[in-house]
Amino acid sequence: MGLAKQSVQIFLTKGISILLMAVVGVVTARVLGPSGKGLYVLATMIPVLLGLAASIGMSVAIPYFMNQKKHRPSEFFCSVFCLSLVLGGAGVVIVWLFKDSLQATVLKSMTPELLVLALAATLVYIVWNFGLNSILIGRLHIMYSSIILVAQGVLMCTLTFIFLVSLRMGVKGGVLAMLLSYTVAGVLTGLLVWRLEGCEARINPGLVKDLLGFGWRSYLSHITMHLNYRLDRFIINFFVGTAGLGYYSVAVSFAELLFSVSDSVRTALLPRIAADSKYGNITTAVVCRHVIMISLVAGGVMLVAAKPLVSFLYTPAFLPAIRPFFLLLPGVIMMNICRILYVDLAGRGKPIFTAYSSLVGLAFTIILDIALIPRWGIAGAAVASTIAYTASAIFALIAFHKVSGLSPLEVFKIRRKDLLLYCHYWERMTSMIRA
Repeated sequence: MGLAKQSVQIFLTKGISILLMAVVGVVTARVLGPSGKGLYVLATMIPVLLGLAASIGMSVAIPYFMNQKKHRPSEFFCSVFCLSLVLGGAGVVIVWLFKDSLQATVLKSMTPELLVLALAATLVYIVWNFGLNSILIGRLHIMYSSIILVAQGVLMCTLTFIFLVSLRMGVKGGVLAMLLSYTVAGVLTGLLVWRLEGCEARINPGLVKDLLGFGWRSYLSHITMHLNYRLDRFIINFFVGTAGLGYYSVAVSFAELLFSVSDSVRTALLPRIAADSKYGNITTAVVCRHVIMISLVAGGVMLVAAKPLVSFLYTPAFLPAIRPFFLLLPGVIMMNICRILYVDLAGRGKPIFTAYSSLVGLAFTIILDIALIPRWGIAGAAVASTIAYTASAIFALIAFHKVSGLSPLEVFKIRRKDLLLYCHYWERMTSMIRA
């Protein structure tokens, strides 16, 4: 299946998943209010960030080695499952040992009960998303992966409504819904991988060594990139409190809808570049130009629609989210470019460049968050993120130029044939409708 067609399919399934998560966001905001919403966001961030910290780059290493054909596909299931459990368990234990210090600082207002649920969700999330799901992506079973993601979203949306609206379980109900939906998705993914790729009931030490060795090289990039996205929420919780975090989470949710543009291509692009780096020389710059065009159009629509949508969906109580949303939007468009370039660099076996780029952005994030959030609140966090995202993108462009030989202008200079491609797809679509 071609990259364009596969990207469209992923975009559609991710669009459904994003819509479902948006429903979860609206329900939690309306039921819990700004402070409760902030606490819920804090709890649901733990699986993502701790998962990234504990998984040591497996989500990049697994697709890379599946396409290097050094190990048989049937060797991956057992090794990846056991490695995920060990790494996830170690991460959970470390956080639990330092829980008192964390609850006194960045996890203020979080109860021990919520923390237990969040840590349980973390272990499941690592096994499912960073482990087994990466096998599906590495073998280009991307549609199966997308369908399971949609199923997880449907279940989480349904359980959130039941636990929060019907049973009035509060923040605990929302986190429990997340845990149960992750568990079901993990079981489904495991069964699918077992059936499609088989399973050798043994751990392959050579494979584990390869995964950890390559994973470490991309680990710094992954963890710093996502800290660049999410660290400001913990700093907001420390300086502003859960109500400010609740407003900011709505702003981020709207702005990061644009990430679905780059995500729809990233998933399909990585295995192809890992198999043939010359593919990146031909494709990556073209993909970036289309991501820029689509992001600009979608961003313009969002600028117009944001205020009435937030007021209608979340209630006027969340209108303080509008200003940081406007300030975040330019940075998110720049980060869309950066995310495509990161995949290209990782696929070429050069994740160290993405690590440097992410470190540059993280340095800006930390310094500017500490300087601006106490003065400007959540608007300061948005400004800091936009500057940090832009700095990361500039460094990634320099690294892409170094490994590919292509000028950075190739990424931005939109050509006539790029626009004609949309005309071609429009003609095909209208002809299909008429037929």
